[in-house]
Amino acid sequence: MKKYVKVTVQDVDDYLEKYFVLVCSLRNSRKKAKKLAIVEVLCCLLPLKASFIVNGPLGDVKGLISFFVLKEYKDLLPSYLKNLGYCNRFYELDFENPELESTSDIHSINTLIWKKRKFSIQPFYKQSEEVYIKQSPHNRHFRIIGYDNEVKDVYGYRGDGSEKGRRALPVEDARCLVNLALPSKINTMIDPFAGGGGIIYQAKYINENIEVFSIDIDKSIEPGLVLYGSKHYVANSADINLDTHVFDAVITEVPFTPDALDDICNTLKNFDSYLSPHGRVVIMLSKQQVEVIKKCIKELNWYTVLSSLVNRRGMPVVVKVCVKSPKIYEQAKEIIKVIKGIY
Repeated sequence: MKKYVKVTVQDVDDYLEKYFVLVCSLRNSRKKAKKLAIVEVLCCLLPLKASFIVNGPLGDVKGLISFFVLKEYKDLLPSYLKNLGYCNRFYELDFENPELESTSDIHSINTLIWKKRKFSIQPFYKQSEEVYIKQSPHNRHFRIIGYDNEVKDVYGYRGDGSEKGRRALPVEDARCLVNLALPSKINTMIDPFAGGGGIIYQAKYINENIEVFSIDIDKSIEPGLVLYGSKHYVANSADINLDTHVFDAVITEVPFTPDALDDICNTLKNFDSYLSPHGRVVIMLSKQQVEVIKKCIKELNWYTVLSSLVNRRGMPVVVKVCVKSPKIYEQAKEIIKVIKGIY
């Protein structure tokens, strides 16, 4: 099935015979990032061939997106849904038992009917709040080299307090960035601005088989990144020589300061030679950095598949997904065009 479908009254029964309807609820902190959440779910559920329902049910309820998933994959779903960043609660629409009492979590002002088919709303899966709290930057276990040159175990490491040293990428954003890189398909990835290792941590959480690499100029955080399973380099990512390494994905949150732009652009140029032909680049940057980075990407002849604005606690940031392959870009254009029309 295509990555998206528009359902009619005439064909709804054909879909419901093979698929069940999964409704995903966005976290309150990311409810305005619906378009990005749709892409993240599709990327995360790629092995299960999920399909976004463009004209899905419950359209009057904010922060909900719906997908078709083959019934045969239903038991596998939780092992994927736990990895999502922007959605954390999931429901099944029960068309076989429409008279059952529906969950009280979702409040629709409309009668529960979709394409003339009645349904009830049943809880399917909820992410562990305990896991989320444990993985949050202010709680996560980390290691640093102290002023006495001894390795110390710390919790809640959030950087050195400097403008360039802010390293507290929220769990939902780190997971989202990794998912956008298609973690079920990639074998190797690197974060060239690794900081406190949020992306490295989530890459290993989502798919422990990914070989992860990281770079950061700050030597003090090397033990923490190694703790998370990374093959780490203490270096400037703009001019590091990685010999014959080839990466399937570059995933990073760049430093947001204006004086970091040269380093960011030079890093992207440096990593062009290390990115595989089918590789993806997933970056989070500040809104103020977009135009300069956009020009840099154009000079590299990369294709921008997605560029999406996210309001992160009052700070507007942009998530960009780029590819080297024109074939991959062409394959993605149709679904991205559809998602751009979603409100």
